[in-house]
Amino acid sequence: MTEPGGEGQSAWSCEFTSQTQKWTVGAKQVLVCSGEPLEMPLREVQILFKNEKEDAYKLYVLRVMHSELNQIQLEVTSYRPGVHQNKVFYLKGQNQKVVVKPLSWSVESVLSKTQKPVPYFSLGPFELKYPWWFWGNFVILGTAILLWLILVVRRRIERNNLIADLRKHNTALGPYGQFNKDLRQLKRKCFSHPESYQVSQEELKGCLDGLEELFKMYLLRAFLVPAHKWPASQVLKDIKKHHKKVFMHAQMEIKSLFKEFKRSRGKLSLLKMKDCEQLLRMTQKCVALCEKYRKQEGAQK
Repeated sequence: MTEPGGEGQSAWSCEFTSQTQKWTVGAKQVLVCSGEPLEMPLREVQILFKNEKEDAYKLYVLRVMHSELNQIQLEVTSYRPGVHQNKVFYLKGQNQKVVVKPLSWSVESVLSKTQKPVPYFSLGPFELKYPWWFWGNFVILGTAILLWLILVVRRRIERNNLIADLRKHNTALGPYGQFNKDLRQLKRKCFSHPESYQVSQEELKGCLDGLEELFKMYLLRAFLVPAHKWPASQVLKDIKKHHKKVFMHAQMEIKSLFKEFKRSRGKLSLLKMKDCEQLLRMTQKCVALCEKYRKQEGAQK
């Protein structure tokens, strides 16, 4: 076979046989080409233009419908609107080429003349410009920030619910008065035994539980912080945020008392009455100190 414009076998003739009167971009047409018989039918056909840069995709083969030695039937489309006059191209098969006589056709745009095409962006494929560990760390950091935000919102909701609940169940006594009243009851129960009385470990545990509960309930009523639910660090952080003067003067006592309660719980089998008495004095001192600066804050406001 000869290249386009060369000498040798005569060029084939092509025509569109579809009944479609109006051909738009992307629509399908049937192109039938015939001429001098070939040595073998064309397979896997492409349409190549003489001026490929200018005319590419003006006519594009979708599939071979039927192929014989002297004729081929193709399903084609066009992606370039306009009037295409006397275009020179050839049919390229696996191992042979067939020159085609100049052909003319017209393709209309699917857009109206006044409508401008709108560009769109491809969604892929995606390219990772950074190594996988960078994106892994990014995901971990994002997850940590999300969890932190959830925790902050949760604690804020807990605090607001606590305030609403305390207002419903207010006692006639203030936080310090209620603490002293409950402490007197605990003293009569746990710290008024004669010296000869042998206190059991179960009773000592009850004294420890009672003292810790009184301390946390005072913090809850006085500073509206859920000390019975939150760890010591979070309780101190909340007091620092809402009661700066109390935090400034009593933070060490509060922290030490939380630590002593935790240490005593870790050694319940070794707990003695003198340990409970020491915790009693520490609790009274800490609560009195907190109350002193809480009142000063209230007076300044």
